[in-house]
Amino acid sequence: MKSSKMMMIFGNIFSKIRSHFSYVIENEVYNFLLPEELEVIHEWLLSTNICSAAIDMK
Repeated sequence: MKSSKMMMIFGNIFSKIRSHFSYVIENEVYNFLLPEELEVIHEWLLSTNICSAAIDMK
């Protein structure tokens, strides 16, 4: 039970981190990257273990 709650908390933290990076990429990095480069970075973020953990927790 205790580890389940910890996993939920970490999932929430990772979800917030992922949301923050998505915001940064969409609003700031976009100014100097080509759309193709932006897409690669976005796909990389979605494929990282941290993002996968956040998605699994939802």
